Amino acid sequence: DNVTGTEQTERPRKLGYIQFICLTWLLTSAGPYAFEFCVSAVGVGYAMMLILLFAVFYAFPISLISSELSALMPSRHGPIIWAYRAFYRLHHGFGDFIGYLNAMNMIIFWTVETSLHPIIFNAYLVRLTGPLSGGARYAIKAAIIISGFFVNCFDLSVIANITTILCIAMMIPFFVAFFWTLPDIEPSTQWYECGPNWPLAISTCIWEYNGFESLGTVVNEIGFATDKLYSAYFIAVLADVVTLMLPIISSATLVVDGCS
Repeated sequence: DNVTGTEQTERPRKLGYIQFICLTWLLTSAGPYAFEFCVSAVGVGYAMMLILLFAVFYAFPISLISSELSALMPSRHGPIIWAYRAFYRLHHGFGDFIGYLNAMNMIIFWTVETSLHPIIFNAYLVRLTGPLSGGARYAIKAAIIISGFFVNCFDLSVIANITTILCIAMMIPFFVAFFWTLPDIEPSTQWYECGPNWPLAISTCIWEYNGFESLGTVVNEIGFATDKLYSAYFIAVLADVVTLMLPIISSATLVVDGCS
């Protein structure tokens, strides 16, 4: 139904409650990767303050809006149908245009956003292996893109199981590192101010919490009641906060200059 955003045919639901939380965490923050730009821009203390502020005033409101609209219009169209429904009553053509515009914005955003991940992976890899040739860097980026393509060829239930395993594997090192360095945490000497470069820090925080609205495209695949979306999003945001803050706190105990 083009107006209501509902789909008439019944099909098996493929996303469980825990799987949806893991998928939400992976599509939004997925850990502190590239967040060092925020820490080096304003320091450990201000970076953690930004994490909490953006969680409360940005991530939580966006997740609540996404929960409400997803429960109202459970469709694979996601934000596209939300925008369409908001304007189609003025004129069907206007609703179509706004929906199309929103779809193009999503394509552009995710094209740019996903292109960052092979670059970030290469940057981390160079720190471990040393400088790589141009051909090696491009080969690694191509391998990441191709592997992502093949993963998306699987059924959603398979992808959900993969994301759950990835979440557990990615979170374990953060908690181990935090408790390992717990005796060495000294906020008075480690959580100092840098720079500051607020535009870089704020844009990094926004980037870390992006993606909640796009999850509306998979809500039609959930196998639990839509009223549980609120708690699922809440847990995912809480996981975002924890997996951003714990590595920052533990890594501050290991560096001499947290601003470099």
